[in-house]
Amino acid sequence: MFLYVNPRFIALITASIFKSRLVAGNSAPPGSMLPSLEAQTLPPSTPNLATHGAISSFIVVTAPASSIPSSVPPGLTTSPSAVAPIATMSLPSSLNQNQVQSFGYKKDYGHELGSVTVHNHCAETLYLASVGAHPLGGYKDKTTGYGTAADEIQHHIFPGGSYTEPYRFTCPIPVNETEGTYKWAEDKLSGQGVSMKVSRTSNKSDITQIEWALLMNPKRNDKFYRLDYDISLLNCADPAASPAVFKVNLPPPTPTESGKPAPTPTIPYNPEWRNLSQLTDALATPEDHQFKIQACPGYQGGIKVSFPNNTVQSNCTAIDCKGKMTCLDIYTFDRTRVGEASMACDAEYRGDMVVDLCADRMNKTGSVR
Repeated sequence: MFLYVNPRFIALITASIFKSRLVAGNSAPPGSMLPSLEAQTLPPSTPNLATHGAISSFIVVTAPASSIPSSVPPGLTTSPSAVAPIATMSLPSSLNQNQVQSFGYKKDYGHELGSVTVHNHCAETLYLASVGAHPLGGYKDKTTGYGTAADEIQHHIFPGGSYTEPYRFTCPIPVNETEGTYKWAEDKLSGQGVSMKVSRTSNKSDITQIEWALLMNPKRNDKFYRLDYDISLLNCADPAASPAVFKVNLPPPTPTESGKPAPTPTIPYNPEWRNLSQLTDALATPEDHQFKIQACPGYQGGIKVSFPNNTVQSNCTAIDCKGKMTCLDIYTFDRTRVGEASMACDAEYRGDMVVDLCADRMNKTGSVR
């Protein structure tokens, strides 16, 4: 629906030009943003602070050791709160060693627009990890990975309890780029939305994903921060991981890159089974859907997504899936299809997005709502 970046999520953020719903994408608090004190190598594209005229909370400088004063000049007093953290990074030879580098100087004011609240109406404790769109704390690439400590935080939501976090911006992929890369101004990976992974255990197996992104996407000419969102059941009761349960034949393995023969399938072809590609939202049987109900956290009794401050202008489409039959408003088996199960508000929305898990228990004793 790593730093794990869900490619489906990024693809829709990149390509959507009309009201679509995020086909996407696999982050803790700003306090974990401190840059590493280990030496890092910055790419030639590292920005010069003088070119953007902004000052970051974290300034990265390079200077000969001899030029660093060993004591505070007379008359100057300091306090812990007044001293900015400083990290020394080794710069490429193509950069002037006196240049001042910075990151994260573009303000993220998503919290001023609202929050996401998840209510647990289920009879069991759920775990939630909010992954993606967190500050990275300095330059990252595919080699270093885009993971953050915030991605790994597990929030416990007890029966009748709730979890709330403020919106945070997704950094858009520029029009002239096709994939996500590190962006200095935002200190984020472009194109990466948020995936709130809900599971029954701390190992994140069989997860229900609440996916959203608040972004101004130049590829659809956005003039405001638009909220995209979807619900994904793709990573719980996955037919590709449990072919015998769903009675599907997997595609034949492909040869390895070294040219060696493809590995022998662990489950032989069964002529009485469907091919995996034939198990879609439209063709799924009630039995197929029952496996999803059993395995997907928070789906027992359905899932609802609502917008209490919705207006005619913002027109954020609500989601109300009962959990009794396949619901075309969420991703269940199809990773992409005509009539994507990804939503987007028509205009700027100021207010909360509310997600109710096990929604049919909302009015029962002990429920949060």
